[in-house]
Amino acid sequence: MAESSSSPADAVASAPLADRAVDLARRWVIEAAAVEPDPAAARLAGVLQDANGLPFTLGFVDGVMRPESLSAAASRLHRIAPIVPEFLPWYLRSVVRLGGESPRSSPRPSCRSRAACSATWSGTSWSTRAPRSSVRPSSGSAPRGRV
Repeated sequence: MAESSSSPADAVASAPLADRAVDLARRWVIEAAAVEPDPAAARLAGVLQDANGLPFTLGFVDGVMRPESLSAAASRLHRIAPIVPEFLPWYLRSVVRLGGESPRSSPRPSCRSRAACSATWSGTSWSTRAPRSSVRPSSGSAPRGRV
């Protein structure tokens, strides 16, 4: 077995450093206790204490909020809705469960006409597509791509 390369003299010399480190850690704990926690940080800490908190949070952030595909986001919401943490307020749990009930339907708003929908939702995240051109192709030309 290899012996430790530190001598008793090294231990004595490092004692003041260790004492300063402990004092610094104690000071940080005292200062942190005096600061009001951020509500979002407190909510996240509470959610992560739940048994399903971590899988739900990761699934929600990575699978619902991040994807650009609304159908992928709806599908993931459907999968994680049953494990919504009990720590969340009833209204948030209810909205998640409600949103997870119908994964196949698009979460886009339904409007009677494209013009009404565009006027209503133009400033929202649902309006990610470029608007259609008002110029229609002539009857002899084939449409380009999906409309």
